Amino acid sequence: MNHLEKKITEIFGCRVLVNKEQISIPSCRKRGIQLFAKDLFPALRRELLKTDADAVLGVIDKDLYIEGLNFIFGLAYSNLSIISLYRLISKDRELFYARVVKEAIHELGHVAGLGHCLDKSCVMHFQTV
Repeated sequence: MNHLEKKITEIFGCRVLVNKEQISIPSCRKRGIQLFAKDLFPALRRELLKTDADAVLGVIDKDLYIEGLNFIFGLAYSNLSIISLYRLISKDRELFYARVVKEAIHELGHVAGLGHCLDKSCVMHFQTV
């Protein structure tokens, strides 16, 4: 979390508040071990309302999915976003950190109004693997 906080601050040039406390996950739809990502947004909205922040990024270690996709790395809606560490984990710590930062920036890009990009080298490219 410290690394992610530092990188988001560097990239966006804004103040980042980190709540390292675990928040209560509401009952949500499940598919095997996966959680339905959209069902997590009410909890994220409650967290956002507790602060004067403009947006919230949730970080979860559970596998996520939405309709039409077997899994997702993250999801954003309005000023709420979430990323899953589940499929980003690597034995290579630096690779893991790079993946987490890239996914966080991608989802915060959506919060800022950016869409997906066709350029595979762009952080806003839609990732499937």
